[in-house]
Amino acid sequence: MFIQPANHLPNHPSNHDIDEISQGINGIQTRNLGNDLQIVLISKTVEALGATIKNDGDSIIISRIINGGLVDKNGQLHEGDEIIKVNGQEVRGRHVDDVSNMIAANSQSGDIELVIKPCIQSRNSKTERSQEELHVRSLFNYDPFDDAHVPCKELALKFDKGQILHITDRSDKDWWQAFRDGETGITLAGLIPSSSFEEKRQNLLIALRS
Repeated sequence: MFIQPANHLPNHPSNHDIDEISQGINGIQTRNLGNDLQIVLISKTVEALGATIKNDGDSIIISRIINGGLVDKNGQLHEGDEIIKVNGQEVRGRHVDDVSNMIAANSQSGDIELVIKPCIQSRNSKTERSQEELHVRSLFNYDPFDDAHVPCKELALKFDKGQILHITDRSDKDWWQAFRDGETGITLAGLIPSSSFEEKRQNLLIALRS
């Protein structure tokens, strides 16, 4: 166990893409294109989009929606949706890093237009994101820029040993979403390694050193 529920400890003062590429997006509009496709227009603003993408074969898939981001609040994009085009350019068969860079370049110059193939299954079945929220005290230091396994360093949350974390989403068995407790003005959650993932990682390190 690498994090401990805060309510099991004495009271202690409490001491975070497509994120980097989506800084500056003001709203999301959608319209049907036919053939089960949609056009999603993202207008510039200062708000983070709050989503990650991944390769799935030749497809580019929205893999994660971050609590508090524009996508989460707007509800027009969903985990499992496939991105077909970015501002008119086909992205099937391209590496996720290339697509991220493409979106980054377009976000700097103006609006982003995505052609999306919605994931009907994810839209018809509500994702279990409403698990009981937790307040835990970290038992280790964590810096995402030292972590080769984190899905998106810019969307991850740095924390120190002893800090209390407010965990808002545990639907991913390896990467939870959380805030540093007591901070104000932060609306976008950050990714942290789950307790089980960190424990497996530490056990593996111990085995490799022995």
